Amino acid sequence: DFLMLGLGDMALPGMLLALMMSFDDNRRQRRQDNASSLMQAGSDALRQVAGQEQFSIRRVPYVRVVLIGYFVGLVLSMTAGVLSQAPQPALLYLVPCTLIPVTAKAWLHHELVELWNGPRRLATAHAEKNIV
Repeated sequence: DFLMLGLGDMALPGMLLALMMSFDDNRRQRRQDNASSLMQAGSDALRQVAGQEQFSIRRVPYVRVVLIGYFVGLVLSMTAGVLSQAPQPALLYLVPCTLIPVTAKAWLHHELVELWNGPRRLATAHAEKNIV
């Protein structure tokens, strides 16, 4: 009885997951555009740096952060249900476990404003549509 998940326990984090997939795709596209424009500038040192694949916390996608947070939230929710022998609202654990790591990562990498406002290309397209 106390280990049941509702539709909202999957749908709301799923919406965050979809948003983070879009944000990761936008970041990847912007990084590729920047790399190609630097390559066209003709710098050999930049070519070497762009060609090296090295692990960086910046490269960890937001999707992975959300998935790990969702897993931790599910474990906490199930543990609380088992220990209390009473039903627990899973979103009470899922929301903080998914939003706090995403917000912290965005804040640490100075991407919080972009995450909040949306990608620049969408924001500028929306602003241009409102001007006309």
